[in-house]
Amino acid sequence: MLPLVQQVAHHRGTSPNKPGEFHQCYHEHHVAGFKAVGSGWYQSGQELREVRAPYIGLLPAGELDRNGIVGPYDMYWVKFDWKAVLPQAGEMTVGVELHGQTVRRSHSRPLSGEEERRVIALFHDLLAVARRPDLPSRWRAGARVVELIAMWAEPPAAEGG
Repeated sequence: MLPLVQQVAHHRGTSPNKPGEFHQCYHEHHVAGFKAVGSGWYQSGQELREVRAPYIGLLPAGELDRNGIVGPYDMYWVKFDWKAVLPQAGEMTVGVELHGQTVRRSHSRPLSGEEERRVIALFHDLLAVARRPDLPSRWRAGARVVELIAMWAEPPAAEGG
């Protein structure tokens, strides 16, 4: 079963946060996000870490989303439903299970330049197909979410290569 996409967005701007301030919320759907520009602190579930774009992240539904990004930002995100994303109450990692195999990773990971280009292309495609109401487009949108999660699940690329 493919993920069911609920909403896709791309936002740019300047965060109203001052250093040490956070905007927080909880989502009823899972969220895969990508920051092309932005830096600061971010808390996903129980995991609090300093982040610097570009990075990709995965947040299970119901977990704390606490954004401490300051200054300019450029971000993409998709809200979706998918039983493969495991609930992680109180965990420092996220788990995704498919066909009896589980991947556990930090909520976010940095991207290399090539990975960043791939993720931007996936989000641009996802923004286009998610607007269409037909079933093949919904399948394509779900497939793009699987590709984004596969990017998140891969170990980070080595520095310089």
